[in-house]
Amino acid sequence: MEETVQHVEEMLDASPVIDVNDTFAQFQQLLADLKAKIDARFATTRDPSTEQLEQYGTYPEGPGGRVAAYSGPEVDWMVHSWLGDPSRSFVNLHLTCWLGPQVKVPHLGIALLCWPGGWFYTDYIPRTDIVVDGDYFDRYYAPPNDAWLEHRADTEFAWFTSRAGFIRASLSPNAYVYSFERTARNIQVVSDRLHAQVDQWLRWVDEAPRCPPASATRCASGTWRPGATSPTATRPTSWACATSARRPPSAWCGRCGAATANCPAHDRPGAQRRGWSS
Repeated sequence: MEETVQHVEEMLDASPVIDVNDTFAQFQQLLADLKAKIDARFATTRDPSTEQLEQYGTYPEGPGGRVAAYSGPEVDWMVHSWLGDPSRSFVNLHLTCWLGPQVKVPHLGIALLCWPGGWFYTDYIPRTDIVVDGDYFDRYYAPPNDAWLEHRADTEFAWFTSRAGFIRASLSPNAYVYSFERTARNIQVVSDRLHAQVDQWLRWVDEAPRCPPASATRCASGTWRPGATSPTATRPTSWACATSARRPPSAWCGRCGAATANCPAHDRPGAQRRGWSS
């Protein structure tokens, strides 16, 4: 089965500079539709710290982007963002939702990318050690396995293996991380998968038992061992969820809403090539 094992800038360097605004518009609409589903379920307010990032850079004449972050009674941190220069082959879009401590439902991570081929990521980010917590695994990671295997067999998609060990360690067993040709068929497959991912996640939220007050701190912390008396020290662990712990500005990318150490656009110095380094 085909696999991609390259840095983002290596793929950019090997490609012609082309206009990907058509796919950018499709990806923007897709994330807007997904966010509308989330907005219909959760009450959130935009964080004032991101208002100055409503538009930055020189887009459409050159590189630019947008970052909007939100929080609410049931949402600790949600980021809807993009960065890039779609007239010159590259654009990176994110939608992530980090839940509050009232439930143990996994967090939601989504990212889309053109470089100039297509790429997508989505994962249910666990809030416990799923190797130890069998009940949690059975509830949230066993049911999606068949759909994951079905997509894994789609020869139009190449599994993307990050060269960074930390990124590989951050993925759940059901993470989708794929490169693909930007055909109408493949973009529709991605759209269908992301809608199904969000729909399932929202059902889990509605069906989830509330965390009792004694364990709310552990629910909020992210990863914890069943029976532990205090939460395990954690940090957000994916491209899409990295800003969720409200890191200091120096630790995360103000352009795409991901940690600068983890964001695909910033993971190597070559990302500076087309003018969007942090």
